[in-house]
Amino acid sequence: MWAEEMLNIRIATSDDAAALAALNDEFNATVTTAEDVRRRFGQTGSRELVCIAIKDELAVGFACAQVYHSICYERPAAELTEIYVRSGYRSQGIGKALVAHIESDLIARQVNEMRIETNMANEMAKKLYLSSGYIPLEHQIFAKKLG
Repeated sequence: MWAEEMLNIRIATSDDAAALAALNDEFNATVTTAEDVRRRFGQTGSRELVCIAIKDELAVGFACAQVYHSICYERPAAELTEIYVRSGYRSQGIGKALVAHIESDLIARQVNEMRIETNMANEMAKKLYLSSGYIPLEHQIFAKKLG
């Protein structure tokens, strides 16, 4: 059996809450409970897509994308907001497969553009995005804490 055949990438559900909480804790150095994740699934509704990667019956990665609708544009757009693959599973095509799965689901929702913001120093992420067909844009990001 090929290694790729043991990889399952699918849209996550609230049943994956414990696995997603553990992955998020590794990724963001937080303490997230399965109940936190279940509750957030209900809050984000259909605006957020969450994919999970399972390899050898272990959750090894996830990706999240937000879908945005605007009165200014006919079709919605999306942003890949999170992507994480456990360190022992990197460089095996899992990140690229997560991005491709998110893209397929977005296309089915009539989304015609996805953007990704990443840290300029994150060489591994930049390599993934370039190899997935994304091009760097010349934009300045502004942020402000509210409350």
